Amino acid sequence: MSHPRLVHLSPSACRDELLKSRCLLEDHLGHEVRHLAYPFGSFNKTVRALAAETGYQSATSVRIGLSAPEDDFLALQRVPVTGQDSLLDFICRLRTAQTVAEWLHGKAHCVYRRLRGVGATASS
Repeated sequence: MSHPRLVHLSPSACRDELLKSRCLLEDHLGHEVRHLAYPFGSFNKTVRALAAETGYQSATSVRIGLSAPEDDFLALQRVPVTGQDSLLDFICRLRTAQTVAEWLHGKAHCVYRRLRGVGATASS
């Protein structure tokens, strides 16, 4: 309703926020709303339980990454998609949650760490 940080609300205010916003969306859209993006990624065990209680089947945090089928459906990671991504970046995000440059940087950092470790052991 007002997009608050849900963890800062009392359980009853949080329940009202989740339920009323869901009902309002359903009335305007004409179909059931079962999925939630926690405002500001703000959630904890209580908020998660209230989301389930008010009928949500899944919810996303602001943690960037890929979720697996065995992950908690009310604490899913998300893949950011921006209008500035190239088609290649978009495809890479779908597989890794990162752009090509981010993915390559991560791989280069891993190689660098391994090489530093090899150099440290070789000089010992």
